[in-house]
Amino acid sequence: MPIHSGSRILPYSCEQLFDLATDVESYPEYLPGWVDARVLEQSGNTLRVEQRLGLKILPLPFVTTAVLDRPHTIRIHSSSGPFRFLQVEWCFEPADAGNCAVFLEFNFILRNRFIERVTTALFEQLSPEIINRFEKRAELLYRN
Repeated sequence: MPIHSGSRILPYSCEQLFDLATDVESYPEYLPGWVDARVLEQSGNTLRVEQRLGLKILPLPFVTTAVLDRPHTIRIHSSSGPFRFLQVEWCFEPADAGNCAVFLEFNFILRNRFIERVTTALFEQLSPEIINRFEKRAELLYRN
């Protein structure tokens, strides 16, 4: 099972970055590969989200469930659509001078071996780019 991760210390509060990560409906605006995302249900600290990743000729629709522990962690999992197993974890930890350390880790197993090989290669390229785009989005929204 491939594990992909990235981290960054950003000059924003953990609350701001947590809010940014939970605004999944905005992902298609700035994250590569996201075609669509919409919240199906929000109940207490749980979100159900329908998402679609776009791989040129291969759309990948799926539903995730996220457990939110504001402003510390977001734990996301799915076993729908192309995923036999998907696990994503965002962690937000206070750093010096009011900054926040952001950690993103995800791993998955797809139902189709061929798609898994292609997707694994894609995520190896996208992992650092997701954190880069997340940082740029935070700068756009929170930089005064």
